[in-house]
Amino acid sequence: MANQIRSESDGDLLSLFYRNHDSNAIDEFVNRNREKALKYAMSFVDQDAAEDIVQLSILRLMNARPVNDQVTNAMAWWRAIIHSVAIDQIRSESSRSEREIEAFELFRLMHSESDAAEEASRAQLVEIVRDEVAKLDDQFRLPLIHRHFRGRSYGEIGEALHLTTGTVSTRLARGLSHLKSALTMRGIAATPDLSSTQIQSNTGAPMVQERHDVNESNRRFAKTWRDLWAVSHYGLGRFTSRLHTDGKVSVTYREDWPLGESKKLPTEYPEHAEHRAWSEQELLVTDVMEFSWSHLKDTSGTVQDENKSIDRDYVFTFVGCHLSVKSSNGEENVLKLEGDGPVIMNPLLPLLISQRTRKTNDVFPVRFLGCYQKEAPQANEIGWAVIPVNGQYMGPIGKPMKSGHLFTFGNESASMEISMLAKESGQPAGFYWEEEGYYIADDEATARAMFVATRS
Repeated sequence: MANQIRSESDGDLLSLFYRNHDSNAIDEFVNRNREKALKYAMSFVDQDAAEDIVQLSILRLMNARPVNDQVTNAMAWWRAIIHSVAIDQIRSESSRSEREIEAFELFRLMHSESDAAEEASRAQLVEIVRDEVAKLDDQFRLPLIHRHFRGRSYGEIGEALHLTTGTVSTRLARGLSHLKSALTMRGIAATPDLSSTQIQSNTGAPMVQERHDVNESNRRFAKTWRDLWAVSHYGLGRFTSRLHTDGKVSVTYREDWPLGESKKLPTEYPEHAEHRAWSEQELLVTDVMEFSWSHLKDTSGTVQDENKSIDRDYVFTFVGCHLSVKSSNGEENVLKLEGDGPVIMNPLLPLLISQRTRKTNDVFPVRFLGCYQKEAPQANEIGWAVIPVNGQYMGPIGKPMKSGHLFTFGNESASMEISMLAKESGQPAGFYWEEEGYYIADDEATARAMFVATRS
């Protein structure tokens, strides 16, 4: 019925919706008159803002209650609502993200296939959907908004968000899956039957990944890095992790190494040396299957005769297709993200490659996040850059057991190799690249004994 041309007048369509909650009727009315509504909204604001106003006006249209559930002049009724929304938006200058969330509420109200959703009060459903949409990461939320409300193609979305069309397909499918799973947990949407209702990409391949699978992968990831010690030629490091109740994983890597005269001492406590340097990276992983994260803190410094100084103290968060960089002194910059793939810092690279499916010659995109010293006049200021590269699994290494794996990362201008040693169980045993690297120890006592041995 939703795809057929209906013969009812505009007023009859609205009356059917208000009396019988006929979602097909409101669909037909909106489709008939959307261009008129958009043109009217553009008499107040520009086209981009008018699109948002029309979407919000539809939400208000659906929640309006005319006398006796009847509308005599349907288009005049909608124009009055558009006028009210436009004035409110101009006065409040609401943020785009807030408008997008309300637009998505409209989508769920109009396209829910669940009897439970139809029976729930609209006011309650709006609040629940607002809550769940706000929880979605930008990497999932933004493609959904572009696709379902801007009416943009996969190519247009990819161009707007700097993604490949394949990535757009994946994120659209997974975003819808995450949202539907979240609503199912709250008793709003029916549990999807993946055997018959899989969302597919534009190539026809199934793209749905249930949230519980993501949570299970995150749980295994948290277990792997829960308490691992790393012994390098320079110092002693430690990985710790924590699984949050929402399924996200916090992973922290800290390394301490002695400096100057302290380097000559075979102490098993480099973090207590009088002269030492240290660095710490804290990452909040949302989906280890794509290695997506929402928060990264990078801190480093030195200690000289108990005088502690901070060299770097930065927090990174995703804002749409950009990366926000905030320093401890209050400065804030935004990095434009080009290319595709997970964003990763060198010290955290082992976390990424340990998750890769090891298939020889497998090529995958990665974006390295690194710092550099800015030139004069602010010679002590640090700048940040994100560099797109390709990673590639080259195959197993290490005879006769082939217990290692070789990866390369680079672009046309530079490249590096990193080798991963693994135990029979598949757990990581060590990582080595360039002149850096470390051996993974299972417990603290072994790690400290190994560190002392390397310095004696």
